[in-house]
Amino acid sequence: MTPSYAVTTRSPVTRALGLAAGIVGLEELQPRAFVLEALEVQPLRDVAAAVQASGRPVVAVVGGLFGGGDGDPMAPLDAEDGRSALAGLLATVRGCARLNCPRLVLPVSPSMPEGLSEEGLADRLCRRLHGLATAHPGLRFLLLASTEEGHPLRPEVVRWVLDDLGLKNIGAALNQLSQGSHEEYFATLGDGLDLVLLAAGLDPDPVARACGERVPWAIRGPAT
Repeated sequence: MTPSYAVTTRSPVTRALGLAAGIVGLEELQPRAFVLEALEVQPLRDVAAAVQASGRPVVAVVGGLFGGGDGDPMAPLDAEDGRSALAGLLATVRGCARLNCPRLVLPVSPSMPEGLSEEGLADRLCRRLHGLATAHPGLRFLLLASTEEGHPLRPEVVRWVLDDLGLKNIGAALNQLSQGSHEEYFATLGDGLDLVLLAAGLDPDPVARACGERVPWAIRGPAT
């Protein structure tokens, strides 16, 4: 079996004891790198110390990990949820710099907001991403698409956002939940695809071959 390129920190240890402990708990897998994610805001100092002790790089951070609050990333910026989501992402941008992490993954709600069309969703995401990406050109922002049936970020919707923005530091990550479900995303997103999160238990060989050396991929544990 192809060895794991990276692992994410979605684990029972992370859920119970925090992200720093989760990083230590994954050492026995000897990954090449980490993708950092957790359900709650994490202390950057502790996480940075655990990463440094591991000697392994962080290839991506998922969501507003070091932010001050949760929020719906699809909410309008003039809504409380939208402001909260943006504040969390801005704090995590600073965390990415501390960790020398090149990618910030932006999860999107698995259900379409009521009354919003796909075109409206793409426009909203463009507005959200444009300010972040232009203010922080050294960090790559990745929309987290999903192979889950009914997920609003179909390959075409993500492609609309990438094409409309036309910024070099905007791309996509893929949450692959089933075997052999990546082909359409790879074909549609092309060079815009910059990370694959592969559900635990799936055969990584097809994705590893499709990613080649350009696109990092990580085994993603059960939801925390």
